[in-house]
Amino acid sequence: TIAVAEVKITAIEAHQKVDNLACKTKHRKKELEHKLATEQAERERVEKENQKRNQELAEQLEALRPEKFKKEAADEQAKKLRKFAELKEEKQNLTRKLFF
Repeated sequence: TIAVAEVKITAIEAHQKVDNLACKTKHRKKELEHKLATEQAERERVEKENQKRNQELAEQLEALRPEKFKKEAADEQAKKLRKFAELKEEKQNLTRKLFF
């Protein structure tokens, strides 16, 4: 009977250990699920911020394109005016040489 009682005690202790392990496992699973949900929420928040920033940068770039075009056009116009002035001066010099 003592041996039977010891076996019962050992079985009860083993059952308690299994229950404790199951409880710890369940608690750890909930912790990990919470951590995963938190990380996913953070990832989504960062992704939204990145999308917003990308949109802002795209809008800024789009706004700069006309300015760049205007600057390039102004630079091209300035080059043409310089070339015209050079040709006009050259014509005047040739005209002077021709008549003097």
